[in-house]
Amino acid sequence: MMPLVPGISTSRSSVERTLEAIRATGARFVGANVARFDPVVREHFFTFLAREYPGLVAGYERLYSNTSATPAYVRAVNTMVDQVAVKVGLRESIPRPGC
Repeated sequence: MMPLVPGISTSRSSVERTLEAIRATGARFVGANVARFDPVVREHFFTFLAREYPGLVAGYERLYSNTSATPAYVRAVNTMVDQVAVKVGLRESIPRPGC
């Protein structure tokens, strides 16, 4: 389930609907991570954000001082995904590196 895009596909309700749909296919576990933006991709994505989601641009500028979102944000999203995955029956607790 990648990439999770902050403010667009990271709400608990969106993650829950997605994980329930994945579970309905018969999957037993799922992996997920927050989007990263290498330099050229970042420029393209930020142009898209400015056009389609202008209210998110300032938050992205704070969240992405480099290619990856802040470690605290990534941990928070991964924790939420793990909790929802357990709730819908998709996780037997798969440890994440660095968590």
